[in-house]
Amino acid sequence: MAVNDFSLDIQRGEFVVLIGPSGCGKSTTLRMINRLVEPSSGTIEIDGQNYEKYHPVELRRRLGYVIQQVGLIPHLTIAENIAFVLRLKGVKENGRRARARELLELVEMNPDLFMDRYPSELSGGQQQRIGVLRALAHDPDIILMDEPFGSLDPITREQLQDELKSLQLNVQKTIIFVTHDMDEAIRMADRIVIMREGRIVQVASPNVILRAPSDDFVANFFGRQRLSWQTIKMPVREIMDRSITSVSQKSSLAHSLEEMLRRGIDQIVISDENDKFQGFVSLDDLRGTLKQDLEMSVDSFSKVHKETIPPEFSVLNGIQIMIAHKINKIPVTEADGTVVGSVSLDSAIELLTGVTGAESAALASDDGKNGGPARRKAVKRREC
Repeated sequence: MAVNDFSLDIQRGEFVVLIGPSGCGKSTTLRMINRLVEPSSGTIEIDGQNYEKYHPVELRRRLGYVIQQVGLIPHLTIAENIAFVLRLKGVKENGRRARARELLELVEMNPDLFMDRYPSELSGGQQQRIGVLRALAHDPDIILMDEPFGSLDPITREQLQDELKSLQLNVQKTIIFVTHDMDEAIRMADRIVIMREGRIVQVASPNVILRAPSDDFVANFFGRQRLSWQTIKMPVREIMDRSITSVSQKSSLAHSLEEMLRRGIDQIVISDENDKFQGFVSLDDLRGTLKQDLEMSVDSFSKVHKETIPPEFSVLNGIQIMIAHKINKIPVTEADGTVVGSVSLDSAIELLTGVTGAESAALASDDGKNGGPARRKAVKRREC
């Protein structure tokens, strides 16, 4: 049986990641939610309603669905692909094009450049972005994503992960995301659902799973050799990047952006006249900033981050702070405000899990029941 004894409540607006070895039932669970596969027993509820009250076609039009093979229709333009479900719903062409334009702007793809192109004219990463936008076009409450970034190169995959998290914060959708990549799960999830042989093994936040795996399977799956307390308690000074790039707090945003692009970095520290930490900004923070606003001083910018950690902080604490504040890198400062380095979320997670993307793929071929607390429901799976 592909999925058995599976019970899970998902809160509205939550980002939940299903992870486990190949054949554990991750994708089957998604297919049951959108009725491509019918459960042999149990119930699935959406907003407290048994989903069987909806016709399967009607249900699928209420959900967004993104898969690894994005499946754009080659003879339709990008705008037509994005708004395809809206066309099925009878939305007029002007409304469809307006929605396509709005969504392209969300991911900073210039509508004037992309709306009338065809899929063959886009890169793989751009096509995958369009697949995500198509799932959002009809404004579904729930989006199902089945290894959507699995076929992309690591740099593009990481960029799309960041864009998706940012997009979810803006549109507040419930996302159920399937992967077999542990780094991706930790990076993306509010909660991770670890599955084995069709059953749930553990449901918890990334922090809890890193700190307290429920059993040997979870510990091994996330890299037992690195999940020791010795590693978890390691101070960040031992893994931090000691190269520091900073700008004066009176520097313009344009100068800060220029420095990041020139040096090939994605974050820059803001310092006062005594070279003490005043905050930091990232490339992502500057996305969408109007040209005229780039001339303002960086200390006037509303998106300056103030988060920092001391050198003696543990690696695990650093991860927890970065996840809590949804940042990918954090400066390390002494008590007097002197910046001594930085720690990235990716490097810290890789140290703890000991699992690279290649190892993740290998683990996915291995064989490898604890539910989480009841939550306010967007999707509810019961005993299937």
